[in-house]
Amino acid sequence: ITPFYKNALINRQTSSGLLYKELVIKEITAEVKRSWSYCQYAAALVTLYRDQDKMASELLRTAELLYKKGEFSLMERNMMSASALELHNKLIMAQFEYENALNSFRLSSFVETDIVPSEIELEMYYVKVDTAGVSRIYNDYFESKVNIKRAMANVESSRFFPEVSVGYTRQNILPIKNLNAWMIGVSFPLYFLPQASK
Repeated sequence: ITPFYKNALINRQTSSGLLYKELVIKEITAEVKRSWSYCQYAAALVTLYRDQDKMASELLRTAELLYKKGEFSLMERNMMSASALELHNKLIMAQFEYENALNSFRLSSFVETDIVPSEIELEMYYVKVDTAGVSRIYNDYFESKVNIKRAMANVESSRFFPEVSVGYTRQNILPIKNLNAWMIGVSFPLYFLPQASK
């Protein structure tokens, strides 16, 4: 009966492999969605800091004019220029973060070309959050791993029983040809310790 249990084991391994494929598809989809959302966030951040950088350059120019007019002291002008430079640095950091987000999206989605999020419309991947609990695929996959271990235990326990074998051979031993032989055998296990430990 061992071959029947081996067939059952292989069938369970095959179904587990198909569940693992679904699991990987779900994980890749989740990673692409996560990367795309991060890309949109970084693009919106760059747009925000670009607008603030324009305002900061105007602020810097105004502070310089007021200093030349004598309405601002050197300290006030330096404070304004420090604020403007801080906003410019934030823009540079946001652009760097956006490049990282695009690279992460390219890697997770296996896309060679640039896909740039629209600045006007933000497309989100909506997920239903009203159903709590683990996905069916995760449950089925881990249940299939348990079934594989049970099938392996069945294969080992089937070796406790006697085995019947039937065989046929055909040989050519020159000068005699077409020697046919039938074999029938029965084997009884005598030592059970390896099967019991497995």
